[in-house]
Amino acid sequence: MEQPKSNKNPQSATDAMNRLHNLASEHPDPEKDKIAKKLLEQWEKAQEEGNSDEVIRLIGEIDKLYDETPEKEGEKEKTPDEHVEVPKTEKLSPNTSRELKENGTITVGPLKGAFDSEGFFRGWNKNVKIYIGDGFKDGVLKSAGSVSEQPPATIASFTLAKKMHDTEIRAELPKNHVFSPNDLWMIADLIKKQANGESGHLLADGKANIFYVQVSALVFVVRVYRDGSAWGVCAWDLDEIGWWDGGQRVFSRNG
Repeated sequence: MEQPKSNKNPQSATDAMNRLHNLASEHPDPEKDKIAKKLLEQWEKAQEEGNSDEVIRLIGEIDKLYDETPEKEGEKEKTPDEHVEVPKTEKLSPNTSRELKENGTITVGPLKGAFDSEGFFRGWNKNVKIYIGDGFKDGVLKSAGSVSEQPPATIASFTLAKKMHDTEIRAELPKNHVFSPNDLWMIADLIKKQANGESGHLLADGKANIFYVQVSALVFVVRVYRDGSAWGVCAWDLDEIGWWDGGQRVFSRNG
């Protein structure tokens, strides 16, 4: 396997796998084992592609599994099922918990003229530097249709008070919180307002900005983040990468 030239983290896949086996033998947890193995698969792919930043990020996610203090018997954290498919019309629990802190709402739009999702998110624009991951490109962007002349829309923002899985987060978001591929112009509008990382809007610099986007019967979790001088957009299946740390932001389509 070819190693990336600028890998800043010396940990090997063999070492990570050995640690996984040690954890499994000392503290059996089938769900955590599934998550760790998926992360390792993504790690190896990033190594082959020479993507050092992604290698380091994934190792950090893997380390969280190992470095976490084992829970006391009877206090094990509930891990949600993977690949939860939720129709857009589902009725979710109201946001009565304190695990999501409400930040307020912002109005995006109106959209005047046509919006080219492919052109914007693939970087075919002069005003915003942006790059995307394969999960977003293949899972979400390819399903975006032509959109034009849209009225203003309201988006609500929340901050995670503690680490949470996607299923736990969604259970506390407002009803019909998911976005559709044709709503990507709303996310683009937020990014354009902070093209160079300006503050004062909803997107957080240095934090994950989480959106749930439904494509047919599947719901993807989309992360928008600031990486140096550019914005990045990635997407995964629900709960695929484990939990999100406290302090990250999550957005609702119909706030």
